[in-house]
This record gives sequence, C-alpha cells and structure tokens, in this order.
Amino acid sequence: METIPFGTTEDGRTVRLFTLRNPNGLEVQLCEYGALIASVKAPDRDGRIAPVTLGKDSFKAWLDNPDYLGVTVGRYGNRIAKGRFTLEGKDYELATNNDPGGIPCHLHGGPKGFNRVLWDGQPVMRPNASGICFTYYSDDGEEGYPGNLTAKVTYWLTRDNELIFEATATTDAATPVNLINHTYWNLSGDPSKDVLSHELKLSLIHI
Repeated sequence: METIPFGTTEDGRTVRLFTLRNPNGLEVQLCEYGALIASVKAPDRDGRIAPVTLGKDSFKAWLDNPDYLGVTVGRYGNRIAKGRFTLEGKDYELATNNDPGGIPCHLHGGPKGFNRVLWDGQPVMRPNASGICFTYYSDDGEEGYPGNLTAKVTYWLTRDNELIFEATATTDAATPVNLINHTYWNLSGDPSKDVLSHELKLSLIHI
C-alpha cells in the first residue's frame, strides 16, 4: 500500500492518492476526492498488466468530471423526478441538474454531490485483504437533504483478485440515501476498443 499527495482543493486542502496491490499484480488506485477509483490495472491470462477502467491523467482533470468517472455518488445515486420528494409528511425540493426527455430531475446528489467533496481516507486491513475506508460527514440541509449523515465507503482488494465496494450510512433523521460507485469498465485493456464484445456473468444467490 502506498500513499502520496495527489492535488489540492480550491480551499487549500491536500488530496491523497492511495495505491493497493496484491501478489498477483492487480493494482487499484483510490482518491479522497469523490472517494473515487482512479484506476484499476489487472493482469491478463498471460500476465500482461493493462488498465481496465476509464480515468483521468491528473488531479486537475478529475475536477472536471461530468460523466462521474470512478466516483462515489450520493447522497442519492440516480434521479429524483422534478427534484421533489415527501418524507414523513414534509415536502422537500432539491436542485434539478438533469433533464432527460425534458423532465427536470435531481441527479446523483445535485450540483455538489458526494462526488465533488473531499472524503477522509484511512488504510484498513483484514485477513486476505487490504483496503481504504473513506468517510464523509454531510450536514443537515446539504444539497437540500434532511438529517446529518455520516457516509463510509470501503474498497477492499483481496489476494483472490476481488475488488469489493462496501457502503454504509448513519443519520439522525429520516433521509433518502443511495450510495453507489460509478466506475466505467473496459476489460479488454485497450481503451481504443469498445465494450460491445464484453460478456457479463452474474451469480444469483437465493436466501
């Protein structure tokens, strides 16, 4: 695990970049700004290392990220129609920063969602894995949402080549929350190729 300064926010705070590696050559870089996956580099069947995510070349470039590459999205990932919701009998109105089909929507937490804030990253360990736990405290009323909320996102890299995303949130009032990761993947290892030949296999677990 490595930690280096990656950039500086507009208000002068240092942003750190963390690098996790496992014995198989899999490498994951994680950034405190947006609690984002900056890159994932993986070995193919012949051991050749190649990037498998879309990313940026510098911290300054990450500040301009309209496609939400790699970031943690919140307080609410996805759209809220017309930027309005009712909770426990009270109406709330949020900023509308998206308009698919001409319908104004609140998208991915608003103009300054969790993807555009500085999280606090701390290394964590557990058997067979190392990781980074990112924490962000969101004040009551931030982007129009009720309740003080503490969000935690942990990325784990295991010796079995698993990259695990875990997200939790605690709040002192009822509030919508849906924390998601928004990484773009291209498992070919060649950014000049599209993803139309990719195949996805899902394992269904019956509880």
